[in-house]
This record gives sequence, structure tokens and C-alpha cells, in this order.
Amino acid sequence: MTQRGTGRSSAPRQGAGSGAPAGPASRLALWFPALHAIGSAAGIALAGALLVAAEPSVRERAGWLAAGAFAFVAVTTLALHAGLRRALGRERRACEELHRAGRRWELLAEHSRDVILFIRREDGRILDANAAAAAAYGWSREELRALSVVDLRAPDTAALAESQMAEADAGGLRFETVHRRKDGTTFPVEVSSQGATIDGVRTLVSVVRDATERRAIEEALRESEERLALAMEAAGLGTFHAVPYGPMQWSPRCREIFGVGGAVIPDFEAFLRLVHPDDREQVRDAAARWLDVRGDGRYQDRYRCVRPDGSIRWIAANGRARFAEVDGVRRPVQLVGTILDITDLKVAQAQLMQADRLASVGMLAAGVAHEINNPLAYLVAALEFLDEHAKEAAAASSAPRAEVDEALAEAREGAERVRAVVRDLRTFSGAREERRTRVGLEPIVESAIHMAANEIRYRARLEREYAAAPAVLADEARLGQVVLNLLINAAQAIPEGHAEANEIRVVTGTDVRGRAVLEVSDTGTGIPAEIADRIFDPFFTTKPWGVGTGLGLSICRSIVVGLGGEIAAERRAGGGTTMRVVLPAAPAAGEEVPARPPLPPPGGRRRGRVLVVDDEPAVASAIRRVLAAEHDVEVRTRAEDALDAISRGERFDAILCDLMMPSMTGMELHASLERLAPEQARRMIVLTGGAFTEGAREFLDRVALPRCDKPFDTPALRELVRRLVG
Repeated sequence: MTQRGTGRSSAPRQGAGSGAPAGPASRLALWFPALHAIGSAAGIALAGALLVAAEPSVRERAGWLAAGAFAFVAVTTLALHAGLRRALGRERRACEELHRAGRRWELLAEHSRDVILFIRREDGRILDANAAAAAAYGWSREELRALSVVDLRAPDTAALAESQMAEADAGGLRFETVHRRKDGTTFPVEVSSQGATIDGVRTLVSVVRDATERRAIEEALRESEERLALAMEAAGLGTFHAVPYGPMQWSPRCREIFGVGGAVIPDFEAFLRLVHPDDREQVRDAAARWLDVRGDGRYQDRYRCVRPDGSIRWIAANGRARFAEVDGVRRPVQLVGTILDITDLKVAQAQLMQADRLASVGMLAAGVAHEINNPLAYLVAALEFLDEHAKEAAAASSAPRAEVDEALAEAREGAERVRAVVRDLRTFSGAREERRTRVGLEPIVESAIHMAANEIRYRARLEREYAAAPAVLADEARLGQVVLNLLINAAQAIPEGHAEANEIRVVTGTDVRGRAVLEVSDTGTGIPAEIADRIFDPFFTTKPWGVGTGLGLSICRSIVVGLGGEIAAERRAGGGTTMRVVLPAAPAAGEEVPARPPLPPPGGRRRGRVLVVDDEPAVASAIRRVLAAEHDVEVRTRAEDALDAISRGERFDAILCDLMMPSMTGMELHASLERLAPEQARRMIVLTGGAFTEGAREFLDRVALPRCDKPFDTPALRELVRRLVG
């Protein structure tokens, strides 16, 4: 640890106090009576001699001289005596102060919580110790005086004792070490030691403090800092610290986010150069608000940074400013904050918005399909009606019969293609709740191929390889979504422009366990090994921005796993990828519980009374034409009119009713009939161009009624009505 001197020791000298030796003034005071007597005797003797030997005139003068001498001796004696008294007073007061100081030092040492040791430098022997030393080490003071300072050291630190004593004696020393108690236990200490000469003996005065509590606090602080650092690392947070418009100190994670490595960020302007040019003014304004003493010192901003390699990252910054009074003015003095890279979050938000737009497109597709179905229904019905009456139409036309037949065939083919597109739109729009039934793979695959045909056409040849595969228990729309996603992914893995050189192959079949198998293979770029484990992660995509959402394969896996199946990607030996889907076979048909009660078995042909309820007059007329040859058909364009007729006692063998109508819906008509005429409610056939509301979906799932989807198939519609009438 860092060592430094502590200054000259101010420990009291041994023996200070009432037992101190006499000073100069005291020694002079002892000789003062003798000096006074000798001086007086010498003066008297001299005066007597002069008086005896001298003449009278001389003796007279000598008398005066003697008198003067006596006066001088008396005065000087008195002055000397007064001076000696003052000197003795000063020395006595100094001795008393020295005694009090010594006593204070003794009390300080005795009552100190720190250990104080007096150590003889020559051999390290302990000369004295205070009461705290006895309490800390477990030895009595007498026992301590018999020990060397080395005896107080833990064994692994004893070797350092001599060099540390030498350094302390030379200029003072502070250091940390480990001391040993009488019972053998050890404890960390911090020592401040200084050399001094006491009564002619070179002595080390050492103050020893138990560092156990401080070490525990430091360890707790270190662990707390490590936990905080670990939490911030786990959260991906970087930290920064700065003084306003001064050098910025960044954590390693912060530097990693900005991509600056060990570069120095000397000031705010240098930091701004790392910010995207379009965001710099925003960041500058946010910083100004942060430093405004009228504010709360909080900082929050979202901006982009440009790394040295040119890549752009989104940053979320949060901070606090500490204000203080400087020269009587409130100023910001410290700035601290955190940095978080939110680029992935921004990408995810954009992808979610794209997914939301796709969901909106799906709903729109369902609505469009519904709107197309009505005109398409009567268009198809009209074409079928014309086809049935082709002979009459050909006889009335001047055009050759072959051309009439050809024109009708082309019109019917076009209508069938439109019907197939609408059916596929409804299948893939997701406009209804999941409803699992027995479905075959091949029809679903064909629907998906029709939807993806335009994407595939310019990139690859499409090859089909259909083998027998068991039916599966699945929702047609959800399973169709899986197939469509796999086809689109396969197509987008192949660059445009070389369709004949590339191939997309669709294979169906059965594995050794009797499960249905679907494979979609392509000759595209393939999946790099380093990302193979991530392709099913949500929002992971290798496609360009705007081409994919990164949700396709994740959704596929969710659907397939939900059906009890498996999905996996395999790299093809010649390049490209094979996506393999395996689904459990559906239970045998006899094990299923039918979704609706079976229709009545076909009976004898009889002419029935049929009511058609549809707000589209052309659709109602088309149905009337289709059924008129076998039944008496009445048409109502409002559900209220149909309900009124039935309430007046009219009864029908079959009621074909549109599900969605402007005022009273088919659902509401059914509910009214269940109250008014339950037997008529059971005679209803639901006509729907695509149930895309929650209420409609719930009704179709709850009520066991025959259903005919627009545009309807004429033979199927006739057979459905025959069974009800019969």
C-alpha cells in the first residue's frame, strides 16, 4: 500500500512532571546566602583596615566610602534577590505546565481507542503500551513490555518488520499489516509509526488501529459496486460522468456503444461530433435544458450516433445534474448518466409497425373478399345458368355455336380464377378464430402456391412432388400461412432473372411413423452456419429493410409446434435450403366429433318452398334462377320482411339467408326465429361472403347450421336445398 511519513512525534519525555531536576535559577538560589555573607564580610574587613591604617582625614573619607559600599552591597543584593525570585517563579510555572502536559499525554494515551506502542528501535522491544493495546492483543501491559514488536506480527508478515521500522525511524511510515493476538487469532491493522529520541533512547512511537471494520465496509462496498456493475452489464448500460462542458469520463460499455475505443472525449463539442448530424441540435437543446438551474436537473433524450466505421446506432440517454452554490450563484457542478443502445428496440418497433400494417392488410383483404364475393356470386350463377341454357342462347344468336360455347367457357374460367383468388384471400387473411378440422395437405399447398405464384414466377421453376399423406388436424388458414411463408422465403432466397436455372420443389408424403411430411426446397443462397440457430428467433431476418419483418419463421414454428409437429431447416448439399415440416396424422374419421349435426339424409325429390334473404338483389335473383327449376322460390332483400312473413304464419322448407346485412343481420333473424318459430330457425342455410367480425365468427362456431360460402358452387347449393326440402 502507499506509504507516507506522519511527521515528528510529539510524545512526552519520560519523567516529565513533579520529579523533574532543578533548573539554573533553583541552583543559584541555593548559593545566594553564602555569596551574600562573603560579600558582607569582605566589605566590613576592607572598611576596618582602611579605618585603622589611615589618618583621621582619611578615616573620615573611608567611613563615607564604607557607608557607600554597604549601601551598594545592600541594593545589589536586594536586586539580585528579586531577580532570583522572578526566575524561580517562571521555572516553577514551567515545571507545573510541563507536568500538566505530561499528564494530558498520559490521559490521551490511556483513553485512546487506538493502540499506542513505544518500541525501542535498537531491538524492537516494546517499552510501553497503553490500555487499548492490552485490550486489543489480550496480553497485559506487563506481558507486552516483555515482547518484541515481531511477536505481535502474523507469521507471514514478520519478515517485513525490520525494514518497516527502519523506514519509520528515518522519516515516518504508514502501512497496513496483520497482527496476532495472544490466543493466536489475527486481525488486519493500519499502523502509523514515527521515530523519536526519548531520554537518550531512539524510540518508535506507533499508533495501531484495528482495520477489521473498515475492511468489512470496504468489502461490502466492493461487492455492492460489483453487483451494480454486473446489473448494468446485464442491462447493457453504459455510464458517463462529466463536469459541465468539460472532459467526459465514459465506462467501457459506453465506449463500446459509441465505438470510440480508448479515444479521449475532451469536451461536449467533441461528443457532439459523434452524434448524427440531423440530431445534433436536438442533443444540444436537451443538454442546455439539463444544465438550466431553473430546472430539476433531469436529462432524457433519444438520438442517433455515428460510429467511426459509419454504422448508426440509436441511443437512449438519461442523467442527473448536481447543483451547488459557487460564489453565491447556483451552478451545475456534476453530471452523471447512463447510455443504452436501443437500436434493436427501434428495429423491433419498426417491424411491429410493419406487422401491424400487414395485419391491417389482412383485415382489408378479408373485407375486399367479402365485397367481391357478392357480385362474383351472381356472376358465376349467371354463367352457369347461361351454360345450362346454351342451346337456347345459341339458337337465338347469329354467332356460331362453337364460339358461343367458347365464350361461355372463357367467362366461366375467368370467374373460377377470381373465385380461387378470393378463396385464398379469405384463407390467408386470418380474419377468424382458429378452428381445427381434418384437412389434407395438397389442397392447402395448392392454395399457397396460387398466392405465391407471382413471387415465384420470375425467380425459379416450381416442381411438385405429391405422394400420399395422411390428413392432419389443423386450422386451414394457419397451416396455409405456414406453407405460404415457406414458399415466399424460398423465392426470396433466389435472385430474380434466372428462373430456368433455379428450382423450388414442394414435396408431400408420409414418414416411417405415419406422420404427414411437407418439404419446401430451393436452390438459393442457403443459410449460413453461424446464423442457423437464430432463424426461428422473433424479428431475426437477413432480408433487406422493408422486405421482411423477421416474424415469418417464428410464427411458422409457433403454429407447427402448436399442432404437435416439428419444423427444421436443412442445408442442401448442392446449395440452398430444405424446410421440413412434420405433423401428426389426424384421428380416423370415426373418432372425430363432428362440428355440426349431420344434415338430414336425402329424401325423395319434391318441390319445396324456398325463401332467399339477401340485401343484394342480384345475388337473390341468381339463387332464384338456380333453384327455380326444382322449387318455388321467394325473395326478400330485408330480414325484417322475412320475419314479418313468418310471423304471419307463412312457412318455408328452406331459408337461405345472408349473414351480414345492413339493418337486421342473419344472426339477428335466427335469434328472432328461435323465439317465434324454432322449426323455421332449424331450416336456415347461412350464406356468407366472409365472416370477418367477432360476432359473426362467434355465431358460426356456436350455431349448428348448414353454411354456403359465396361465390357458391351451384350443384352443391342445389344438393343442400334438396336435403332440407326432402
